[in-house]
Amino acid sequence: MAVGIVLFALVGAVAATTYSIRTSRVTTNQVEAGRYASQVIEQIQRSKSIDSEGFFTDRDCGNFGPFGDSDEYEVTVSCIFDSLAVDEAEVGVTVTWQEGNSSLSVTLDTVVSKDSGY
Repeated sequence: MAVGIVLFALVGAVAATTYSIRTSRVTTNQVEAGRYASQVIEQIQRSKSIDSEGFFTDRDCGNFGPFGDSDEYEVTVSCIFDSLAVDEAEVGVTVTWQEGNSSLSVTLDTVVSKDSGY
């Protein structure tokens, strides 16, 4: 009986440690993916600042990624140029990665306008 209790406690400790490590890894990946998404938005804003007329004439935010040590983060950029608001674009950046059998992602959205500094 005592062996069973000790074994149960050990299995519980191992399970809790495994869960903690997995949660820590997911959190670390979320922070890193958020940083990559911010870098892409900053690059789009710089591109717009350098050539605002060209940015809104070409109606293209560019291509980015993948990021990470082994290209584990995939980047998807969505730029919506409203035909009525020719001086504004809605930008969405999604950074996706695999975590076990799941696909996780972080998305950042912003509006880029011709008249703003960004």
